[in-house]
Amino acid sequence: SGRTVLIDEIDTGVHYSVLPALWKIVIETARSEELQVFATTHSKDCLDALAEVCIERSDLASEVAVHKLDRRLAESVSLPGADLHRVLAGGIELR
Repeated sequence: SGRTVLIDEIDTGVHYSVLPALWKIVIETARSEELQVFATTHSKDCLDALAEVCIERSDLASEVAVHKLDRRLAESVSLPGADLHRVLAGGIELR
């Protein structure tokens, strides 16, 4: 326990159509192996895919949090996976 995985630009080289499957694998593996995964992206498609997974699999949504980093802020802006779809649909920029 206490293991961490860092994945920079998780969507690089991955077609947008398989991003939901990629996120499911990452989240399910993190859960089963007791890993904490930090993945970065600048892709709206990647965030949309994560939101899709959180809707389809509410059991996985509780394992997800999105953090937006901004140098002007003292702390990251945190968003639970269950709220991701609603925030993205509202046009709020998370990248």
